Amino acid sequence: MPHRKLLFQTALQYCLHIVLFLFSLRWMITSFGQMGKEVVEQIIYVTANPFISFFIGLLATALMHSSSTITTAIVAMVAAQAISIENAVFMVIGANIGTTVTSTMVAMGHVTQKTAFKRAIAVATLHDFFNILTAIALFPLEYYFKFLSRLAVRLSYWLPHFSTEKSTIFFDPFEVIYLTLNAYLSNIGGLLLAILLLFFSIRRIALLTKTVFTLESATVLSRYLSGSPLKELFSGILITGLVQSSTVVSSLIVPLAASKKFTTQRIFPFLLGANVGTTLTALIASLTSSQAAQSIALTHVLFNVLGVLIFFPIKAMRRVPVYLAMKMGALTLKNRLVGITYISLVFFVMPFLLIYASKDDILVKEYTYASIIEIPDTAIGFWTMRGTTSQAHRKLTYRKETFAKQALREDPMFQSPIQINWQSGMFWINQQVFFLADANECWDGEDELGKYQMCVEQVALLPKKPFIFLKKYVSHQKAPAYIRYYIDMHQKIILKTEFYDDNFQLLSRWVVLGLL
Repeated sequence: MPHRKLLFQTALQYCLHIVLFLFSLRWMITSFGQMGKEVVEQIIYVTANPFISFFIGLLATALMHSSSTITTAIVAMVAAQAISIENAVFMVIGANIGTTVTSTMVAMGHVTQKTAFKRAIAVATLHDFFNILTAIALFPLEYYFKFLSRLAVRLSYWLPHFSTEKSTIFFDPFEVIYLTLNAYLSNIGGLLLAILLLFFSIRRIALLTKTVFTLESATVLSRYLSGSPLKELFSGILITGLVQSSTVVSSLIVPLAASKKFTTQRIFPFLLGANVGTTLTALIASLTSSQAAQSIALTHVLFNVLGVLIFFPIKAMRRVPVYLAMKMGALTLKNRLVGITYISLVFFVMPFLLIYASKDDILVKEYTYASIIEIPDTAIGFWTMRGTTSQAHRKLTYRKETFAKQALREDPMFQSPIQINWQSGMFWINQQVFFLADANECWDGEDELGKYQMCVEQVALLPKKPFIFLKKYVSHQKAPAYIRYYIDMHQKIILKTEFYDDNFQLLSRWVVLGLL
């Protein structure tokens, strides 16, 4: 009877904290949405470099000890259009690695017992190595081909979507509260309080579930860790989905591994499942947000599911992270400073140094696009309506990535406002003419940087395919030898511009971040 009463109280508190979680999430989205343009631009500036985004996600999660909190916050930022999906993906990848620091720190609690410490650090770093190896496999695919973000966007069409208009009925009782608090606290103060509430609700949910498991944690977990690897995998997904924290689950396993109850090989499938189960929090949070927010939540799911598909089905692949983890355990047995050095370098020192080293390699700039629309003369009976010319203005944000220290003269096309003028078969961008010719057709021209030859590299045969033009300068000083333009004919914008040297090495590039 007392046991039932405890379960009922725990379930009631669980539901209350789920409501608090949804409320704090909605508050975060509102706070991000009400931020000034300057603050949003600063966020875009900081997260524009994929490597900086990655290490921000890693560092923030290592400090907060909760990937669920960080990924939910990222979902809120994407929902409020404070950051783009492309930038957020790298933060999510970093968050997956950062979440493993807690279990590694729990392992440090056994530092006084040599053999127990070896087993504990092996299991703790097993979680680390799986996430690090998955990041090594998927980071280049996302960086060069946008693999995760594009796949997530396509899958988001299959998710149920509750629009803001429909969901306001549910959040109406809270709306007055957080809008009133925001008025007194300012947007930044309201945002910080919303993040604290979110962190508190997720931690409470995790701890409430943990109390149920820790009543007989060894017995409960041994039940789920006995059987086939596939059963252990799905057990990890189920338990972590309920706890909403892979950090708590992995931290429970470390002491059990240290006391010889489970081997490293036995625990690995369960940890893989825990990684997938922890993605549920951000996925639930995204259901009442925009499609972009759902897409970023799905990248979190995809990262972990693809990691499982890489390392789980083939036994030889399963041994790789296990071997690395056991090697780390053996090294810490010889010298216990290895474990402390590993935590300090991977989770704190390296992110700080790499963020600092990359800060000058990025530039974010806003450009105004002025599309010139020409309305032709129209004859109505005996009357002729004179045509007019008007301009439709749009603002786009571009990210400039620099890969060489060589100082280059700016491309004259990137001068705001960027004037677009279209006619049949050709168009101009700031006095630069482009012919919609067949592939490999070329023509000569001259601009501020010198004489050049422009050629059509790719013709946009499909609606979503861009036209690609390659400009080759005849003679140049402090200017790129080649410039490649990716132009969207449908949206009438420059999607990307790449600058190359004489050896066709990439020097820098401008990439559009999105419409503002």
